[in-house]
Amino acid sequence: MTADTTSQRTFHELCAARGTAFPVLTERLTLSPFTAADLDEVWEYWRLPETTHWMSRRYEAPEQLCDRWLPQGSKFTVRLRTDGALLGDVGARLQDGWAQQEAADQARGTQVELDWTLAPQHQAHGYAREAVRALMELVADLGVRRMQAGCFAENTGSWRLMEALGMRRETSTVRESLHRDLGWQDGVGYAVLAEELPARH
Repeated sequence: MTADTTSQRTFHELCAARGTAFPVLTERLTLSPFTAADLDEVWEYWRLPETTHWMSRRYEAPEQLCDRWLPQGSKFTVRLRTDGALLGDVGARLQDGWAQQEAADQARGTQVELDWTLAPQHQAHGYAREAVRALMELVADLGVRRMQAGCFAENTGSWRLMEALGMRRETSTVRESLHRDLGWQDGVGYAVLAEELPARH
């Protein structure tokens, strides 16, 4: 099987096509599509080394982050409902599922790759779990059939969150992923089907 490819359509475009109303509300949070107006606040935590330690890349300037995120059309800001304080961001990057060539059209835009980042001072309060759960429910509502995510095996906070959200570990690699500071590291990959999500409370 070949690697998954990114769909030509973005997740934000899918939301617009289906008439999704924003912000998405949870008990404590709001999720809204990332815009350039959010950049200064987002940069306050994305510029920190502790934020990007496990991330796939670091950014040297806020404009680099904006230039990447806006075309991807996958990011959402996470804010407190009470006062609008920015806590972090979550993402759902629309992808094509793997398929044999004759069935490729049926696999377009059928899965997403999830990601999440919280500012250091807002971690360990359950916000990531609440935000990603809301994003997963949105993905399911839009008819996307599969959600996946991956991380370094040493990033225990991320894979424990995936397990808490009901995702299964589907891959475990040995020294396959090169960390900029730590060298070759093990990796893990998780996934869940939309139909497998627990019933909403």
